[in-house]
Amino acid sequence: MKYLKYVAAVFILLFSGLSIPANGYSEPNFKIKGAPGLHIDQDKPRMYLIAVIDTDDKDIGKRCESDLDEVTFAFEDLAGWLDVEETIKIIKGDEFNKAAVNDAIDNWLPSQQLNKDDIVFFYYSGHGFRYPEDVSEYPRMWLKTSEDQNIATTNLRMEEDIYDRIVKMGAGVNIILSDCCNTTAAGD
Repeated sequence: MKYLKYVAAVFILLFSGLSIPANGYSEPNFKIKGAPGLHIDQDKPRMYLIAVIDTDDKDIGKRCESDLDEVTFAFEDLAGWLDVEETIKIIKGDEFNKAAVNDAIDNWLPSQQLNKDDIVFFYYSGHGFRYPEDVSEYPRMWLKTSEDQNIATTNLRMEEDIYDRIVKMGAGVNIILSDCCNTTAAGD
């Protein structure tokens, strides 16, 4: 599993390296005289990470906590390498639920005033599944809590509920990663 995470990090570095020149700034459509490569409203690109981690699960919680350590280290390392400002939002423990994820996408992310030079990462580590009738190839996140274990009401789809919404925020690069199962669950 660690090997896959490193391979993913290499692809992210490669992709970011291709999209952001060595000076750390992407080419804008509009340049300020005397400051090539900068937009009027922003000094340099920024990176954001929303990490949703099921740390309280009795079976996988410890592994998910390790995933959080690894992904935040890789994210901070990548931000340092690219010389960009980074911001991390972590949803875990008592905050781990569907409402918190929706709030992060609907309220926190828009408050960052993203633009096309920014990079957004969404990372999920926890239980995942799919219904037999799901059209998407991607799993659903099971955002169960100690009070609500109902699989039908505590899930979000990776593609429609996460990716499609984040892309609309306006960042130039949007990367959605999940470390979860994609097995078929019985439909309700």
